[in-house]
Amino acid sequence: MVDKIRNFIAPPLRRRIIIVAAVVLPLICVGIILTFALRGRMQDIFTPTQQTMRVYFFNPQAGELQAENIPITQDFNWVLTAFENMQHPPGRNLSSTWPETILPPVYAHHQQTVFLTFDDAYLQLSAFDEALFRSALTLTLTAWPYIDEVIFRIGDNYRGESNATVFNAPMLSPARLANVSVVLYFVCENGDGLIRDYAIVRDANPRETELVALERLIAGPVPEGATSLLPAETRVRILRDVETRSIYVNLSGEFAARFSGGSAQAQFAVQSIVNTVLSNSVWDIRQVFFLIDSARESQFHGVQDFDRGFEYDESVMVGFVVEEE
Repeated sequence: MVDKIRNFIAPPLRRRIIIVAAVVLPLICVGIILTFALRGRMQDIFTPTQQTMRVYFFNPQAGELQAENIPITQDFNWVLTAFENMQHPPGRNLSSTWPETILPPVYAHHQQTVFLTFDDAYLQLSAFDEALFRSALTLTLTAWPYIDEVIFRIGDNYRGESNATVFNAPMLSPARLANVSVVLYFVCENGDGLIRDYAIVRDANPRETELVALERLIAGPVPEGATSLLPAETRVRILRDVETRSIYVNLSGEFAARFSGGSAQAQFAVQSIVNTVLSNSVWDIRQVFFLIDSARESQFHGVQDFDRGFEYDESVMVGFVVEEE
């Protein structure tokens, strides 16, 4: 018995090799299998498994996003190629949704998610252009196998999108354009108050009526008997907070820098924006907050408490309405 134990504890070299091999070889096999599995998954994500790439473009005539199958080569970076393909529509009345001011984002991936980091130029896009671009980019990226979600990052803000959210949430996708009727509040020519005007904005996003109306208010044309105190160079973005029934109007710096007028005119200019926003919102919004270049300001050309919430004010109307066009 002692000899058998001694022989087991101190076996010959061949037996030692057999024991080590019996332990190590299965571990090596498992490692090889895992390596090929992970490698195959990465190839599924970043190398072509098909002959075409599904890329989304905008069809202005139909007012919707449409997909095209773009031929791909075997030697390429899939994500960068998707960016490149989106900027070059194949024709047939299709246009790119990629804004000229937007550079390709820095990207990363983790499991089924692609992370895209954009610079601050993204914040200058109109709500419609941003929704169109975000929808097309999400649909293009999630059309590739194993990509389920796209995370958009701009500064400290981020937003997750998937194929499902783009299709199921109308406010995220332009889907269809329409002729939108808007109510506009201009300053009366003699400076006594506001007058109401009506206009039709063609080929607009009906889910963004506040922005559509504001852009029309800034751009004009100004109806007879009225004037516009809003600098034409002003760019505008909006952010809704449905829970607090508030909307934030983010005006570019030109609004403050190029405004000419006293405190009374400034008050009317502010109220013209407020009345226009609240009259056109399809949401249950009760008050408007202002930002200038994304920052709160305590006063604007003599208008005190400019950082408070403003409500609709009928008392500033001068009592006549310009007939609808």
